[in-house]
Amino acid sequence: MLRKPPDARDRFKCDLDELLALLGERQADDAAYVPARGLDVPVWLLGSSTSSAALAGTLGLPFSYASHIAPDDLQVALHTYRKNFRASKTLQRDYTMVSAFIIAAETDTQAQDLLASIRPILMQWFRKTSVPLATDKVTTPTAAATPEQDLPYAIVGSPETVRSGIEAMVRKTLADELMVVTLIRDPAAARRSYEIVARICRNITREPARSTTG
Repeated sequence: MLRKPPDARDRFKCDLDELLALLGERQADDAAYVPARGLDVPVWLLGSSTSSAALAGTLGLPFSYASHIAPDDLQVALHTYRKNFRASKTLQRDYTMVSAFIIAAETDTQAQDLLASIRPILMQWFRKTSVPLATDKVTTPTAAATPEQDLPYAIVGSPETVRSGIEAMVRKTLADELMVVTLIRDPAAARRSYEIVARICRNITREPARSTTG
């Protein structure tokens, strides 16, 4: 049922075509019931490589890139998507979402402290390296290992720092939307981080969206 046989990767395009067909068909009165059939449910392709980016572009679907999983391929995946984009009944122009790992706090120091407790697991995710998992006692990273070096798309800091980081990420990626990801352990601190980011994003102005295909 999960469509995960050994050949799942090879069959993905066929499975996707089948799904799109089901969502696009009208539900006949005498047909077997299929949830969401004919309801025009928005379909995104989520990926962390160029293969899904190219497929999303070819089919004219919106594309969401998981930069918190594979940050090194972000720009090439976005370029691949836009280069392969073909207008469809779903979209007339390319449309992208990029995940952004953000930790916001009242000060840069507070945000860096929140990052320190989860840095090991982030390094394991972002860089696919074998490192110890986060524990209650984690040594603060040395000056030689900065977020910019080992977590290239992490935005960590005070409201002013986070605002600058978000604006820079949008300018660099030309993303239409951001998906905010945070793994803060303290629920109250996590909620406060999201509140800060929400306030910042409401006040950010950006250039009108433009097509980047070609």
